[in-house]
Amino acid sequence: FPSHDMSSVQARSIWSSGMMFGLLSAMDASWVKLKPLEVKMASVGKKTATKLEVIEWAIQKFPEAPWKTRNIKGEKKITNDNEHLADAVAVIEAGLKTDMVQQTIKTMKNFI
Repeated sequence: FPSHDMSSVQARSIWSSGMMFGLLSAMDASWVKLKPLEVKMASVGKKTATKLEVIEWAIQKFPEAPWKTRNIKGEKKITNDNEHLADAVAVIEAGLKTDMVQQTIKTMKNFI
């Protein structure tokens, strides 16, 4: 489930986007395309979910995952640096809920 934010105006980011889309286009595979709104709804459950809410949702869903932490006064605290990790979890959650993936899973179950 490739996910990429197209809102950047930085030259390096735009170049990276072009490289990513070029590589994806060259691959012989079907891609599940997800919009940020679909990812927010599939994870947090609201259209206006913030980055912090997505992080909190992902940590609640997978509390044993190796989230980035730091020690504050001897106590282990989860940091906001988990944005990309949480986004990845949310994208997978949204992708697994799509009709395309659900149909593929049903088809594969017939072969197992």
